[in-house]
Amino acid sequence: MPDSLTQADFEAAASFLNCDVAAIKAVAEVESRGAGFLKDGRLRVLFEGHQFHKYCKGAHQTTHPTLCHAKWTKDFYCKGDAETRGAGELARLETAKGLDKRAALMSCSIGRFQVMGFNFAICGFKTVEEFWTALAKGEKQQLDAFCPGFPFWASRTPTVYTNASLPCRS
Repeated sequence: MPDSLTQADFEAAASFLNCDVAAIKAVAEVESRGAGFLKDGRLRVLFEGHQFHKYCKGAHQTTHPTLCHAKWTKDFYCKGDAETRGAGELARLETAKGLDKRAALMSCSIGRFQVMGFNFAICGFKTVEEFWTALAKGEKQQLDAFCPGFPFWASRTPTVYTNASLPCRS
């Protein structure tokens, strides 16, 4: 099982980003319930069918409507406890990869900070495949990928990312 983040990792990231440790921990908690991997060591992901539709240009909408749909909906997310949902989302990803691998990788949020695959370049990676390989190594790599995108995401949702009094939920 890949290593979890340490307090020192959070402190280094907060220093780099000039924000409170609590803000980074809150994002991790909200996005993944504080875990970048399932208990069996596989990456925690959430497959987004509307993004798959976008990146495969709707090519599989008729044959795979629960994987490829034009509008966001949570109707097709897997149900159950966190581990069951996580395993189900990985199964959805695998099916989508069989249809269009690159579109599938672009269409998932990944790891402890649930960064979308399509953000690979913002996170400093040359390809979406390189991004996935790095994030599969551990939560430290997930934090390292999250940090370069922080200013971008903060500008889009400032109350989440810049509120200095944001409590830590860990």
